[in-house]
Amino acid sequence: MMDSTFWTLAKLQMKMGFGLSALRYYWVKRDRKIWSSLGIIALIVLGILPIFSLYIVVLNATFDVAVVLGQQQVVLTMAVVFSTVLVFFLGIVFVASTFFFSDDLPFLMSLPVKPQVVLGAKFVPVLASEYLTMVPFIVPALWVYGTRSQVGPGFWLAGVAVYALLPVVPLTVAAVAVLFIMTATGAARKRDALRLAGMILLVAFALGLNYFLTRIPQGQEASFLQEVLRDPDGLSRRVSVIYPPALWATRAMVGGGGVAALSNLLGLASVAVFGVWVMMAVAHRVYFRSWVRGQEVQRSRQLSQTQVDRRLSRSSNPVWAIAAREIKILVRTPVFLFNSLAVLVIAPAALILPLISGDSLGTLLPLLANPEVRPTVVVAAAGFVAFMSIFTPALSSSVSREGRTFWISKVVPLDPVMQLQGKLLSGCLISSLTIALVVLTALVFPWTLADIIIISVVGTVASFPTLVVSLLLDLLRPYMDWDNPQRAIKQNINVLLGMVASVAILVPPGLAAYWGLRNDWPGMGIHAAIVVVSVITGGVLYKAMTSIAGRMYLKVRV
Repeated sequence: MMDSTFWTLAKLQMKMGFGLSALRYYWVKRDRKIWSSLGIIALIVLGILPIFSLYIVVLNATFDVAVVLGQQQVVLTMAVVFSTVLVFFLGIVFVASTFFFSDDLPFLMSLPVKPQVVLGAKFVPVLASEYLTMVPFIVPALWVYGTRSQVGPGFWLAGVAVYALLPVVPLTVAAVAVLFIMTATGAARKRDALRLAGMILLVAFALGLNYFLTRIPQGQEASFLQEVLRDPDGLSRRVSVIYPPALWATRAMVGGGGVAALSNLLGLASVAVFGVWVMMAVAHRVYFRSWVRGQEVQRSRQLSQTQVDRRLSRSSNPVWAIAAREIKILVRTPVFLFNSLAVLVIAPAALILPLISGDSLGTLLPLLANPEVRPTVVVAAAGFVAFMSIFTPALSSSVSREGRTFWISKVVPLDPVMQLQGKLLSGCLISSLTIALVVLTALVFPWTLADIIIISVVGTVASFPTLVVSLLLDLLRPYMDWDNPQRAIKQNINVLLGMVASVAILVPPGLAAYWGLRNDWPGMGIHAAIVVVSVITGGVLYKAMTSIAGRMYLKVRV
C-alpha cells in the first residue's frame, strides 16, 4: 500500500478534507477570508476555554485524590479511555461518510488501483481529524500529570508517541464495523434505514458492553475497592477495562523510558499495526463491492393515476411542509441523522447506565424523593433538556446541508421567513426527543405528572434561544461548498459557533435559576424566571433572524 500512488492520493485527500489549497490561496492573496476564519477560530477557542478550564480543575482534583493512594497515573488512563471512546463514536459516522458518500468516489473507483489503496488514502484525513479531536482531552492530562509529578524528558517523548498511536485502533475498529454494515445492507431496498439502524445498534452494543464490563458486584463494593487499591495499577487497570490498550499507553508514559515502558509502547504499536492490517484486508475483499452495491437504484413502486392525483391535490401548512422536508432530508441521509441524534441518545444513556449499576440507584431514589431537594432536581432536569439542545447540529447546519440544492429554496414561492420557521420547527421537534427520554426515566425515577409537564415546558422554552441562535449563525455564513455529507456538519465551523453561542445564551436563565434556588424562591417562581428570561432572549434573536432572512437568502451563492 505504501507506494507513490497511495501517498499521492493521501495528499490529495488531505487537501480536500481540510481545504489546504484554499487556505494557501487566501494566505498568498491576503484575502480577508483567511483573517475572518482565524478570528472565528479564536472566538471558538475563547468560548470553550472555560469548559476546558473546568476539565483541568477536575484533572487536578482527581490527581489530588489519586496521589494519596499512590495511583496518580489514573489521570492519564482516564484521559486515554475517554479520548479513544470519543474517537470511536465520532469515527463511525466520519468513516461511513468519507468511505462511502464522498463525491470523488466514482472517479477514484475508476482508477487502476487496489481498493485498499483508495480506502487507505481516505483513512488519512479521518485520522488527522481525530488527532485534532483528541488535543483538548489528552494534552491537559499530560500537562497536569507531567508538571505535578516532576517527570523527565522521557515522559514527554513517550506522550508524543502514545498520542500518535491512540486514535488508530478505535478508528480501524469503527472502519471494519462500517464496512460490514455497508456490505450487509448494500442490496437492501431500505438500505439507508438499515444502515442507520446498524450504526445505532453498534453504539448500543458498545454502551452495553461498557456497562457490563464496568459493573461493580452488588453487595461487594468494599471488598472490591480494597482489591483494586491493593494493586499499584489497580485504578488504571479498572478504568482501562473498557479499552485494555489504555493500560499499555499509561505504563508507556509513566515508565520513564525504561524497558517496561518501551515494551508497553511496542505492544500499543503492534495493536495499531494489526488494526490497520485487518482494515486493509477487509477493504480488499468488500470495499469496492459494497460501494457499487450501494449505488444501485431500486425499482420504485408504480403509483396509480388515482394515487398521483390524491397526492398532488393534498395540501398542508407551508411551515409544517418545510419542517417535514427537513426531517426527511435527515432521515434519508444516515450521516446527517446520526450526527443530529447521536448525542441525544448516547449522553443520557452514558449518564443513566452507571446509575443503575450496583447500588447507585438505590441511594439516588430517596434523595430525589426528598421534598427539600425536589425543586432543585426539577430545575436541573429542565436545564438538562435545554443543555442537550446545544449538541444537536440540525439547525446550526440547516442551511448548509442544502448545499448545491439551495437554489430550490431560493426559487420556491415561499417567503424566506416561513422557510426559517419550518427549519426552526424541525429543530424543536428533534430537540424534544430529550423530553421523551425524560418521560422514559419516569419508569425508574419518581417523577410525577406535574414534574414531567414542568420539565418539558421549561426545558423547551429555555432551549428555544439556543435553537434560534444556531439557525441564525448558519444563515449568516452558510457552508455550501462540501463534497460529502460529513463535511456539511463535521467540518462546518458553524456547528462549533452554534455550540459556543448556545452556551452563552444559556447563562442568563442559568443565573436566574441559581439566584432563585439560593434565595429559596418557590418552585413556580424559579420556573417563571427561567421562562421570562428565555422568552425575551429568544424573541430578540428571532426578530433579528427574520429581519435579515430575505436579504441573506438572496446573498447565498451555490
